[in-house]
Amino acid sequence: MERVMTSWLGQGTVLLAGDGGFNPIQTGPWELYFWTVLVFVLLLVILTKFLWRPILQTVGKREDQISGDLEKAEEARREAEEAREKHRQEMDAVAQSAKAVLDEARERAASLKVDLERQARAEADGIVAKARQQIEAEKVQAMQDIRDQVVDLSVEITKQIVEKAVDREDHLRIAADMVPKVKDM
Repeated sequence: MERVMTSWLGQGTVLLAGDGGFNPIQTGPWELYFWTVLVFVLLLVILTKFLWRPILQTVGKREDQISGDLEKAEEARREAEEAREKHRQEMDAVAQSAKAVLDEARERAASLKVDLERQARAEADGIVAKARQQIEAEKVQAMQDIRDQVVDLSVEITKQIVEKAVDREDHLRIAADMVPKVKDM
């Protein structure tokens, strides 16, 4: 390989060193041109058949793969965007639903509070009314007891007065004796 390269370089140097500059058409034998053109054409055919076609096919496949990957990536991006939008809408719907539930719970709590206050007030009024009735009944009973005691006391005083035919001083003394008894009752 080195010898071939050296010979080509040597021939190129000879051609360049010629008089008046390098002119590839006028210098050299025609066989050299023939073989050069033939080798070039053969090399071009071989490269085209065995190198360029596979390279172009590989490049074409790679381009197709890249464009397919780009389409898939674009589709995945679109799907992700749609999923994100759908998720956002669902989150908005859930937030609205939660707000409605909270509002309803607040309304129920307020209504329950009013109902409980009303019920407590009614129970308190009932307890007060019942207590008043009980007090009134006890008052009536106490008044009846006092009347009964006054009647009993009056009967006893009258009995003592009748038994003793007493004068005014005896009446005052009897009344003074009865006052502490009435206070104790």
